[in-house]
Formats: sequence, C-alpha cells, structure tokens
Amino acid sequence: MFCPKCGNEIKEAAKFCPKCGKELVNQQGSAQQNSNQAQNSQQNKNVKKHAMKTISSKNMEQTTISDFGEDLVSGNIKERHFAKFYTLVKREKRMGMLVYLTILLAFVAISVIGSFPEAISEYGFFSGIIQALFTAIVLPTFTWCLFQLILNGFGQACMRLIVGASKIERQDMIESITIPVEAIIAEARRNGLTLPNDIKVYQMKTDEAVVYAFGMNSIGVSYAMTELPEEVFKAKVLAELYRIHVMDPDYLLFMLGSNLISIILGLFAIVVGWFDMTFGDRRKGLLTMSDSTMGALLFASSIVCLSAWMGVCFLFIRGGVRANQFEADRYVAQCGYGEALCLYLDNCMPREFKFGLKLLEMGHPSRNHRIAALQKLGVAYKA
Repeated sequence: MFCPKCGNEIKEAAKFCPKCGKELVNQQGSAQQNSNQAQNSQQNKNVKKHAMKTISSKNMEQTTISDFGEDLVSGNIKERHFAKFYTLVKREKRMGMLVYLTILLAFVAISVIGSFPEAISEYGFFSGIIQALFTAIVLPTFTWCLFQLILNGFGQACMRLIVGASKIERQDMIESITIPVEAIIAEARRNGLTLPNDIKVYQMKTDEAVVYAFGMNSIGVSYAMTELPEEVFKAKVLAELYRIHVMDPDYLLFMLGSNLISIILGLFAIVVGWFDMTFGDRRKGLLTMSDSTMGALLFASSIVCLSAWMGVCFLFIRGGVRANQFEADRYVAQCGYGEALCLYLDNCMPREFKFGLKLLEMGHPSRNHRIAALQKLGVAYKA
C-alpha cells in the first residue's frame, strides 16, 4: 500500500503515513468500499440481469385477495379445466361469453335431439333409438374433448406457433428472461395471486418490447423487454400475471379454438362456391338457376355469414377482455408500478402490431384509454 500524498510505501494496517503524517483511515475505507461494490456488482450480473424490487406487502394485501378461490384457479390448470372456465364465466357474469357458450351448447343439444326422429325414420324404431343414443353420447363427448384440447396444452402450443414463441435454451437468455420472470411469478404467488404451478416462460421472436400470457401455463417475453428499466419490466409482467389470475388468456383460446370447425367449413364453402361460379355450367332451366349462379350465391353468402359470425364472436369476448385488462392495470397501479406501466404504454408498446401480436391484443382497450383509466386512479403520469 502507498501513501496517496507522498507515495511512500506503508503497511496495510497503518492509520498514518510515517513520512508525511497523512491520515489513511478514510482512504482505506473507501478502497474497501469500492472493492465490495465491484464484487457485488459482478455477483448480481452472474445471477440475473434485473434486480427485482420487492412489492409492498400492504398493497398486496389490499389488491390480491382472490375472489375466485384456490379450488378454482390454482394448481394444475389442466385438470377439469373447461369446468373451471365455465364456472368462472358464470360466477363473474360475463354476459358475452355466457351467450356464446349458450349458443354452442344449444347447437349441440339441437343436433342430439334432431338425430332421434331422423335415425328412427332411416333405421327403424329400435335400431334408430340405438343409433340416436350413440349420437347423443358421442357428440357431447367430442365437444367436451374439443374444449379441453383448446384450453390445455394443445391450444397453448398452437398459440405459441402462431405468435412465434419458442423455448428458451441459451444460458444468457435464461439469465435475462427466465430467472427474472420466475422471480416475479414466485413473489406474486406468495403475495396472493392464484397462479398455476407450472407456468413456463418462452421467448417471443420479435424486435418489439412485449410480454403476453397466451394461456394459463404460458407467458412469452421478448428480449427487447429486458432492456427496459426494471420497474417497467416488472409492471408489464405483473399485469400479465394478473390476467392469468382471472383466467383472461382463456377467452381468446376458447374463441379461436371453438370456431375452428366453423372457419374450416366456411372456407370450404367459399372455395366450392368460387369454383362453381368460375367453371360451373352457365345454362339455367325453366325453374332452376345455373350452376355458376348457385356458386356465386354460395360464395357470397359464405363470406357474409363467416364474417358476421367472426364479428359477433369478437363482440362476445371484447367486453370480458376489456374489463379484465382494466382490472390488471388497476392491480399494477396499487402495487406501486402505475407510472412505470404508463411509461411502457406511452413509449415502449408497439404502435403497429404484426399478425400474431395483433391476435393477442384482440379486444384490449387502446393505450390512451388505459393511461386515462390509470390517471383516474391517481397515477401521477405526464408524457
């Protein structure tokens, strides 16, 4: 060790320089402090990129008491998941989704009831009854299994494929994305959010700073999100975790999956109609229309019906999704991250969404509506 004033070599434990009398206590303490700071900084980089800020327990007690119950949302979501989803919809009186589910279930019931007289007339009384009973068992079972597939791993895997989310394997990405998100998940769960035990973190392949939950067991984070300030990062993750808490990601999954058959049939009718309209026989009979005219009618009516049904489906989910998003924003604000969320919405949220991200944003309120709602809650944010 050397004296900072005269340069004389001195012992490490010395408090004064024997040559010039310079006091060395402060200098030694400062050197030790700098050494400790450098060591701590290096340790933090090795563990994870973001130092997670602790959520106020008082705020969490006020905002995270679950109205849905541990028996409804916690644990392994895959078990009896459609039953839980339907129970939640009824309990929360989501009228749009209730109407939509009623239409679907009514369609199944009408198909089952209508199969009885048709089967009896075609196969005879006893054979027809057996055939109709078989239909009454198979059709509801198929519908139930379809709903289960939509809301479980299969539906989430399809959504990951659509939005471009992949498993995180690189160690640097694990430290930058997986570890911070899992820390937030664990902390949110300890402080009251009822979340599944098997949430997996995926990387979204986009240059935009985004975080989305696209299923009860899947949350995607882009690398650009990790480059934002830690409070902004945490605010967005907390908002998505609250959406999982109220089972909001299931609305989109259920709507898309349950309409898959109708979309396929609609597209098939459109293709058949176009083919008949273009290549069909143009001759018409005395009381009948030509094949090309029938094809044109089928083509036009299929487009109109499919577009109308998709529009109605969008309206069904829009109310529930909007309400859940405002609740999530309120939760983030009460946790102390309202201003950080406003900062993200105003400056970091994509201005134009690609197809996959646009799908995830379906039914969500605009950024200005969300910021206005946060400001009404008392968030002191100015652009």
